[in-house]
Amino acid sequence: MNIGRFQLENLLSAGVKFLFIDLRSEDERTSGAHALFSKAMPMSVDELKANLSQNQVPLDAPILLLDQNGLNSDRVAQELESLSFKNVYVIRGGAAQILSESI
Repeated sequence: MNIGRFQLENLLSAGVKFLFIDLRSEDERTSGAHALFSKAMPMSVDELKANLSQNQVPLDAPILLLDQNGLNSDRVAQELESLSFKNVYVIRGGAAQILSESI
């Protein structure tokens, strides 16, 4: 499921508990900094899968994925859903979309 900036702002301001994962590279994170991304945990796809397994994250835990343009997040969301995760969300258009809406 895709969410936009408005939904992201509402989740963060309401204090809803979810895993917020930033899949962008270090360079992308540095050049695309935004206050909305400050609570996101930066990690690679492999690190994400390992952490979900090692920490025995419940299959119904809400997971929100952020990448640069939404394409990688869509692929990762499909992979997680194939592993039976039920509440995987992608920021529509990724960081690029959020940053373009900030101007």
